[in-house]
Amino acid sequence: GAPTTDISSGSASFVLTGTGTYKVCFQAAGQSDSVEQLSISMTSVAATSTAAISAISPAGITINTATVISFTGYTTGDLAIFAATGTCASATPSVDISSGSGTFTLTGTGSYDLCLRASGG
Repeated sequence: GAPTTDISSGSASFVLTGTGTYKVCFQAAGQSDSVEQLSISMTSVAATSTAAISAISPAGITINTATVISFTGYTTGDLAIFAATGTCASATPSVDISSGSGTFTLTGTGSYDLCLRASGG
């Protein structure tokens, strides 16, 4: 179908209803044609489950000390990071836990959330 989302502000939000690769089409203001943009596409992946990792060991570590943490429920290609409680939305998981463990160094005391990006996500 013809494009229906106004991007004149320079950006827009879209809701993709399934996983896969989508074509991007453009229609210039005031025009009726719809042109596929050949140099770009949009890929939608399944969201990471909030219950993918069922356990970690150890559950507590010493600050400023690199510590190997093991994960139960990992999948090859998963990436993880520990972030201040409630900040996973702005965190970027970067430690590969494909082997079932990863090395982490926390720089402050307190509680942290495990932020996970599942393989392919």
